[in-house]
Amino acid sequence: MRNSPWLSYALVAVSGAATAVVAVFGTTALATPAALRPPSEATSAVITMTEFRDERTVAAEVEAGQSLEAQLGISGTVTSTVCTAGGEIESGRVVASLSSRPALGLHSAVPFYRDIGPGTAGPDVDALRAQLKAMGSDVAETGAYGADLGAAILKIQAAQALKNRDGVLHLEETLWLPGLKVRVKSCNASLGSQYSPGTPFLTTIGTVSSLRVVFPSGQPPAAGARLVSFGTLSAPVSADGFVTDEALLAEVSRSPDFAASQSSTMPKPLSLKTALVSPLEVARVPVSGVFAVHGDTACVESPDGTTFPISIAGSSAGSVLVTFGNSAPKEVLLGSAIGARECQ
Repeated sequence: MRNSPWLSYALVAVSGAATAVVAVFGTTALATPAALRPPSEATSAVITMTEFRDERTVAAEVEAGQSLEAQLGISGTVTSTVCTAGGEIESGRVVASLSSRPALGLHSAVPFYRDIGPGTAGPDVDALRAQLKAMGSDVAETGAYGADLGAAILKIQAAQALKNRDGVLHLEETLWLPGLKVRVKSCNASLGSQYSPGTPFLTTIGTVSSLRVVFPSGQPPAAGARLVSFGTLSAPVSADGFVTDEALLAEVSRSPDFAASQSSTMPKPLSLKTALVSPLEVARVPVSGVFAVHGDTACVESPDGTTFPISIAGSSAGSVLVTFGNSAPKEVLLGSAIGARECQ
């Protein structure tokens, strides 16, 4: 088949165009457009300022009182119990039933050691009066056993369906509690077991007397007054890391977290949240702009070659958070652009 004249002319034209391109560019590759070239390494960065509270979660060393073994004065089969390891028991409620006879858990500043009824007086009677008044009973805060105290005891006996309903606090059916709410470390008499007086019914967790905040090695706290928080409460931290605020310690004592930390089988560390009381104003410096690091001190260099000592407060998203002394640069050199080795 013969080629058509117009196809021959087209091939000649394309061949000529290709020859012209080769003539102009030769065999050298075309240059990459500037927009597609990789960016050159930054040699400096502008410093930005921000607030820093040094918020973090830390471990806490706990100092707690001794555990208490609580006993009942009646015997029988445990037919009901509210005792659970790590659980909470509240004063003024039935804690268990022995052969279907309820036993009352009750807090008092003085442990119960006798029946409190007609003819009794003394510190234990005063303590019971104070406790019942705090629970809403209309009784005098101090004084010997009287009609007002008997009426208050009778009201609790009826409300909690105790066997004795005579206005006398019977030691045998009362489990003394060391606080209004206590955490249980272990239950020594389980449901269905036989219980005899003189043996522990349950063991409570000792209340927290102090806490000490522990920061991880190599991650010291930023300088300044600090607070810790647990649950809904916050409290100050002393210069040596101790927390002694009574309200916060009581909150920790009642918590499942504290109960877990006191477990005899699988203890879990207790943790607290902490932050500075007043935030620091710090500068954000790229990590590559910091050199001559010694602990929490280091240096930066400005584009004019001046070096500045810095204190490292923390880090955030690839930046070092630092504070300066008397003056600070607006811009710092980065990486290989840094010429100094130490602060001058």
